[in-house]
Amino acid sequence: MTEGVFFAITHRADQRYRRPVTSAYGRLLLTPRAGGGQRVHAAAVTIDPEPDRRQVRRDFHGNMSTFIQLTQPYDRLTISAESIVELTRRPPDPASLPRLSWEHTAQAVRTVLDAEGTGHAGSVSAALAVAESRLGSPLVTPSEEFREFAAPSFRPGRPLVDVAGELSMRVAGSVRIVPTARAGPQGASTALREATGTVNDAAHLLLAAARSMGLAARYLTGYRFDQASGAGELHAWASLWVPGGGWIHVDPSRGGFVDLDYVALGWGRDAWDVLPLRGVAYGSELAGRPEVEVTMRSLGPEEAAELAVGVRTGSR
Repeated sequence: MTEGVFFAITHRADQRYRRPVTSAYGRLLLTPRAGGGQRVHAAAVTIDPEPDRRQVRRDFHGNMSTFIQLTQPYDRLTISAESIVELTRRPPDPASLPRLSWEHTAQAVRTVLDAEGTGHAGSVSAALAVAESRLGSPLVTPSEEFREFAAPSFRPGRPLVDVAGELSMRVAGSVRIVPTARAGPQGASTALREATGTVNDAAHLLLAAARSMGLAARYLTGYRFDQASGAGELHAWASLWVPGGGWIHVDPSRGGFVDLDYVALGWGRDAWDVLPLRGVAYGSELAGRPEVEVTMRSLGPEEAAELAVGVRTGSR
């Protein structure tokens, strides 16, 4: 059994307005997903002012989302999320994954909703997720431009796991990462043409390249812990589907496969599906962009258990 790695994560966002907001509603994706070797021991989201309505439920992609509505005027909104997460998944080992060619995988993706093809995904809902991840989305449009970029990694008969590793390395080597900015519909194209972009753009570029070759690829948002600095950051990466092997996670902003330093908040077709903070405020004007701060630290099992009690009871 893989020994667990524990993290304490705090994600705080503070938004000010030039004049009071009259009403607002939104969706918060600030609770890490459970499953796939990721266990959430405790999670809490604090909002000031307290929403008039709050509902927590899974969205279409299975992410744990908090939906809020505020009807009283306010000129400042502060959101703070805390979580204690344990990771027990095994870091990807290319040698142990199915050595299916990318052509075989593309064929499986095309036929995944057929009677026989559904078996490759394991269930109808999983097959739908694969089929959806092959298509274009609001921020990722497969095209010949991306297919030409992808082609050198897709040599005939090459195992998809090798393609995934090389493609992530090529994106990382092609795009100079700049500080996080808003996700835009041209981010992947801009990153490819100008060789610069955000971690979001790098992930979108890999998705566009993979989908242009007929593969299923999805976008993930979450946190990455830097072992050298001992600090964490909001991050984005991607995953590719392999029949019989599930989803292989790669980090196209750094190159290579995702390891135990990554905590997933959620996944979807692109960044628009999994923005940590998304909503509409009426009757006001933003006083600049929100101030966002993420802290992440590694824990031992005992400290993690103690902090989890504090998060669950609000006594931290």
